[in-house]
This record gives sequence, C-alpha cells and structure tokens, in this order.
Amino acid sequence: MMQTLRNFLAHYNNLLQRRPLSTKCSSAFVIFTAADSIAQVSISQAAAVVDDSAECEMKLDVQGAMLYGLLYGAGWVAPVWHIFYQLTSSWGVSKVALAARVVVSAAAMDPVNFCVGMVAHRLAHAQAGEAESELGIAGYRLQQGLRTARDKIVSIYTIGLCFWPVVHSLNNSVVPVQWRVLLLNCSSLGWMTWMSSQVHGDP
Repeated sequence: MMQTLRNFLAHYNNLLQRRPLSTKCSSAFVIFTAADSIAQVSISQAAAVVDDSAECEMKLDVQGAMLYGLLYGAGWVAPVWHIFYQLTSSWGVSKVALAARVVVSAAAMDPVNFCVGMVAHRLAHAQAGEAESELGIAGYRLQQGLRTARDKIVSIYTIGLCFWPVVHSLNNSVVPVQWRVLLLNCSSLGWMTWMSSQVHGDP
C-alpha cells in the first residue's frame, strides 16, 4: 500500500514538473466534482431523515457535478492559485513574508473564491423556474448565483476564518510551491462539500 502511494506521488510529482498547470487543473476537476457529488448525496440523505414519507430516490446530477468541477475547480481554483503561489513564492521565506501570504490569501483571495464558487455552482445545476425566465437558462442561473453569493458570503467567509488561515499557514510554510495547489484542493474537498451542501440546500 505504501509503495503504491509512493509510486503515485512520484508519478504526480513528475507530471507537476512536466505539465504543472494542466496537472493541477485535472486534479482540481476530479476533487471538486467529487465534492459536489458527495454534497448531493448528503442532501438526499438528510431529506430522507426529515421526511420519512417522501420518496427518496437518489438522482445524482453527474453532469452538473462535472460542470461544477470544470468551471470552478479546473477553470478557476487551479489556474488562479497556481499563479498566486508562483508570484508570492518570490516574497521569500521570512516570518513577515509568510504572514503577508497568509493575510492576502485569507483577506483577499478567499472571499473572491467563495463568491465564484457559489456562482459556478448555480451555473452548473438546473434551477427551478429557469425554463420560464426571460433571462434564458444561463442568465437565470447567473442571476441566482449572484444572489446566493450576496446572501451567503458573510456567513460562509466568517466560518471560513476558522479553517482557511490554518490551511494557508501550513501550505505556505511547509509545502513546496508545486504541491500547494494540490493541498489546497484536498483541503477544499471537505470545505466545498460543506459549501456545496449550503447551496444545494437552497430552494
């Protein structure tokens, strides 16, 4: 088992050296697709517990989960954080530089990431009433996404302050630059599963 893990990590590291951005985008696509899928299952299970009389047929929106992984994971998180880590790695390794990276990550990057994630989530999944909207399907989903981001960003960001500064501190202090996006993505699996459930749970 350990040998298999070491071989996988060595192969992944080789891919990072040869094709850094495409490797990070591919990883992000898989991780965020999984996060959305897990959130859908959690919401269905919660609905079954609340309403025993309801028909609890699980309908996993695979296409929506994959579109979310593509839009948000591969299209936003991986490239944006790849560039961010490359740029900020030149700041040095002093305590001041580390603190600056953590502050910028938590105060500037995270709120934008959360908003983009909520908008991408609405764009990826079908919404009730979208077929009748004068805005069209894409316009209606975008409108709903912006509304969700506006209504939820304060609460989600506040909760995120208990989690993400710790991740950013570890990521920027002990993880090599080329591996930081992967650690961010892995941390995002649990976080985005929860955040996706917040968006899925809305009417």
